[in-house]
Amino acid sequence: MKLSIQGNNLKSMIIESTQSLEEMERELLIVKTTDQVQKASFSINKGVIQSQSKLKLASKTLEDIKKKQQSLDDRLKADKILN
Repeated sequence: MKLSIQGNNLKSMIIESTQSLEEMERELLIVKTTDQVQKASFSINKGVIQSQSKLKLASKTLEDIKKKQQSLDDRLKADKILN
């Protein structure tokens, strides 16, 4: 009888340990998945920031070109008026 009780206790402990291990494995999977999502989000954000920076530079360059063209056009008009 005592051996049967000890066997049941041991069986119960094994079941609880197995369940705890399974829960920990699920939690580990969640942690790993979260880590991968965070890394992907960081990479996407970095790409967006770089793209925005490039767009700002392109916009400024375009604005500078327009100013130079306007200046040249103004000089040509002034030269035409004077001559």
